[in-house]
Amino acid sequence: MINSEKTNTTYAFEENDEALKSISRSTTFKEDTNDPIKISGYLDILAESVHKSLIKHQFLCKVVTIRVRYDDFSTYTRSKTIPVWTSDIFVIKRTALQLLAEFIGRQKIRLVSVGVSRIRERDVRQTLITDF
Repeated sequence: MINSEKTNTTYAFEENDEALKSISRSTTFKEDTNDPIKISGYLDILAESVHKSLIKHQFLCKVVTIRVRYDDFSTYTRSKTIPVWTSDIFVIKRTALQLLAEFIGRQKIRLVSVGVSRIRERDVRQTLITDF
């Protein structure tokens, strides 16, 4: 599904530091769409890709962000701070979909993006609730 669209990956680093600041994925649709199933499906795939990067590098995040660009190129960003450090895919997806809800049905969407920020390394000795 995602191969037919243009997808980008972004890693942001702290200035004068090699610490990772954020991870995001975005996709631009071949044709602008207002189909909520298509849009949320892509958001889901993007969130899974961001999650894989978190797990691969043993990171936790505190903020989930989405970006939406409409067919008139107006662009909106929404973020939500999560109460606890996490790498839980369900928390990331649920938060991203909640943030997306205000944009569905307004006009056709050209681009969607999911990102996480306020990243820190996971202490490998620490057991997460999702490990059980």
